[in-house]
Amino acid sequence: MASSSSSEQHVPKETADLDGTNDKFIGHLSNYEVFKVLTELKQEQRTNSASGGHSSSYHDKSSHMPTLIYETLKYFEDTPCAFQNPKVVFDFVQRIAPFKLTKTETLNILNTRPVQPVDIQAIIEESEERLTETQVQDLIDAVEEIIPPPPGVQAKSRVQVEEEEESDEESD
Repeated sequence: MASSSSSEQHVPKETADLDGTNDKFIGHLSNYEVFKVLTELKQEQRTNSASGGHSSSYHDKSSHMPTLIYETLKYFEDTPCAFQNPKVVFDFVQRIAPFKLTKTETLNILNTRPVQPVDIQAIIEESEERLTETQVQDLIDAVEEIIPPPPGVQAKSRVQVEEEEESDEESD
């Protein structure tokens, strides 16, 4: 996660106010928001390079910034954030609001797209005390229904996962 203070000017307007208040994610950005900012910076760099100039946003600050942007965008290409949009983020935050997760837990789920109960347990502090098994499954269902998986990652239904586990147990 990145701090929003140094990047506020670049936070896409449509994601800066996810829940109708102005402070929901102050101090935190989702990977999608960072991806969006870096994509805009890269486009700005290309536009300025084509016109013979350079990007005043970051070029003078660090000679390593173009490499940093390139490597970060390359990493993000294969993560859930590359396939999200403001509607996905907003819908997901609204859908999981009843679970009363912390901002960090919400961002971690949004960023990692967990689809197994053990993944949820690793993200949500004291999940066994805070969520029932049904709520954990409802949370996983929300993730699977709203957050698109990266290409090449086949979204598996709960039934497929259970069948694979049974198959593994039988082969042992």
